[in-house]
Amino acid sequence: MKILWLTNMRLPIIDEILGKKANFFGGGWLSGLLEQIINTSNDIVLCYPEFDKRETVSGKKNQISFYGVPIDAKKNRLGTCAIDSIKNEFKKILEKEKPDVIHIHGTEFQFAYAMALAADDVGVIERVAVSIQGMTSVYAHHFFGNLPRNYTPSRTLKEWIIKDGAKDRYNAFVRRGKYETETIKLVKNILGRTRWDYINCLKINPDMNYYKANETLRNSFYSSVWNYESCVKHTIFVSQAGTISKSFHMVLDAITIVKKFYPNVQVKVAGPRIIEGNRLKGNSYGLFIKNKIQSLELENNVEFLGPQNEIQMKEHMLKSNVFVSASSIENSPNSLGEAMLLGMPCISSDVGGVSDLMQHNEEGYIYPADAPEMLAYYIIKVFEDGKTAEKYGKKARVHAMDTHNPQQNWNDLWKIYSKLMEESRKKG
Repeated sequence: MKILWLTNMRLPIIDEILGKKANFFGGGWLSGLLEQIINTSNDIVLCYPEFDKRETVSGKKNQISFYGVPIDAKKNRLGTCAIDSIKNEFKKILEKEKPDVIHIHGTEFQFAYAMALAADDVGVIERVAVSIQGMTSVYAHHFFGNLPRNYTPSRTLKEWIIKDGAKDRYNAFVRRGKYETETIKLVKNILGRTRWDYINCLKINPDMNYYKANETLRNSFYSSVWNYESCVKHTIFVSQAGTISKSFHMVLDAITIVKKFYPNVQVKVAGPRIIEGNRLKGNSYGLFIKNKIQSLELENNVEFLGPQNEIQMKEHMLKSNVFVSASSIENSPNSLGEAMLLGMPCISSDVGGVSDLMQHNEEGYIYPADAPEMLAYYIIKVFEDGKTAEKYGKKARVHAMDTHNPQQNWNDLWKIYSKLMEESRKKG
């Protein structure tokens, strides 16, 4: 079988083939799945955006062929790409490679729609399966999360120049969401993981074929186990705070309550150090967070770690007392899944498909996304009762090992691929 993937990024294996320094800050779960495809003697064609290149980058090594299609990074982010040129490039690839299955990983960007159009033009739309990751068409409605009413989105000089302020990002989500909707309408086959993505796709395309396809997470999270005795007590780990929808401002509101009982509470935040900018070069939301930290006198309680690779993320989780996801919207956050795999205590806002991942009061705690006082309540509960937190973590690990079981997930995906290929061949 020849399988073509369209991904949102260049995978590390392509960097290795090209002799470049591999990117270790994303795509880890796809790399694991790629290994299984190769190990079962299948051919794989990898398509991805090559930002700000003028010509397609291509190559082949053994069973792997790849095509980096030139796409303007700014237009891609804003949702203003010229679809036809991207579609035509994808058509050339489809006509040359003749894949049995076309798997589009994610609907968040316009090039997903371009690939669906290309497949339709070539007459192989029935071979296309689209995996739902996030959904910009829905995320747009939750973009500003639970920001205070007196918050006025502004732009730093840099954000004004590159059109990357909060309102710009919101408008980009709205634009990209329209193309996402058209993609879901056009394709026949949707791969999802939660009741949330199922119903949101169903309302767009009532005639879709929906397949449950859980994700396999990054390899190192399966082999390590969190231990209460060895964690740093009263330490909270947050996987990222770079966008408004991650609602880090709500975490700060919760910490002001927690600090009254645990003055030494520490919050470790992975991802960009958003508070280090200024009005010229900074991130406007980051400046808001910086001011909030200062006004709440939390300077000694919050640490921004910077971007973390797989191993660094795992080590910080293992050292922390609790994992927190406070997002205003998610589908099935991989960071929560990875924390559950480690068996660490987890707290998450009740949004999107989170309740499909973790059972409240059995495997962790789920709280209303607009209630930071309830987040504080559960953080204090974890700090006070380590035995219960550890018990919940063990149950969470069992659940996550089932949800993210690599062999089972590969078997399920292979069945989907085989069915698509069989039905495509029946149609001639």
